[in-house]
Amino acid sequence: MRTRLDTELASTGLTTPQYTVLAALERDEELSSSDLAREFGMSAQTVNVLVKALEECGLVQRVGHPEHGRILLVTLTPDGRRALQKGRKRALEVQGRLLGQMPASDRRQLMRLLKTIEQASAR
Repeated sequence: MRTRLDTELASTGLTTPQYTVLAALERDEELSSSDLAREFGMSAQTVNVLVKALEECGLVQRVGHPEHGRILLVTLTPDGRRALQKGRKRALEVQGRLLGQMPASDRRQLMRLLKTIEQASAR
């Protein structure tokens, strides 16, 4: 699935990790690079490279934290929201093609199992 997603997202100008960062920012509105690194299990340096590239493209902006002067919060720009929408459309198309070949009962079971994994990892 990752290979197909990479291929489809390339047409939007995004990589899969960039798309993932944009989606997290949409969900939480603003996050520090450290927050993103923890969420994705990446090094702070890797996330910083991703965020810097997204910032250079005008898809995110970094602003100072109101209480902690050394922390920068990353937020989506309007262009970032548009890029995320295009990426999401492609991602849902890939998901539909891959999961559409599974019987509905298998898809439901897969979703239940993924939710269980997500809940277990949050503990």
